[in-house]
Amino acid sequence: MTEPIRDLQRIGVAGAGTMGTGIAQLSASFGHITLLYDNSPQMLTTARDRIKASLQRRIKDGRITQEQG
Repeated sequence: MTEPIRDLQRIGVAGAGTMGTGIAQLSASFGHITLLYDNSPQMLTTARDRIKASLQRRIKDGRITQEQG
């Protein structure tokens, strides 16, 4: 049986599509330094905009504070 990774601090996510963007947002929300990679600068821009919109919705709905977002 393998040991769980407890001291994971940095996470790299390859691909800024829907799944990669969600994984990057989730890992960052847990305090990990998260690097999102994609060959397309446009995909990275879209991913950033999606994460920003998601955080704004969560703040508006009261699920997180402004400081957490």
